[in-house]
Amino acid sequence: MAKHDHTRDNPMSKAQDKRERLTVSFYQEEDPDIFWIRLYGPTLKRTGFTWDSKMSVRVMDGCLVITSN
Repeated sequence: MAKHDHTRDNPMSKAQDKRERLTVSFYQEEDPDIFWIRLYGPTLKRTGFTWDSKMSVRVMDGCLVITSN
């Protein structure tokens, strides 16, 4: 089973409305080379993502770009 590593909020000001927040959680498998990222918050829906969205992910050095199709 995966272990929850830690959670980080996006770098928005704490004074901003909570509806603008996006929470990012990192999870680690027992194999240190395998982990995943969970994104959640109302901001995702506002950007066009829904629970059944098809997504594209571009991977570059130090960068992931996730877009809804």
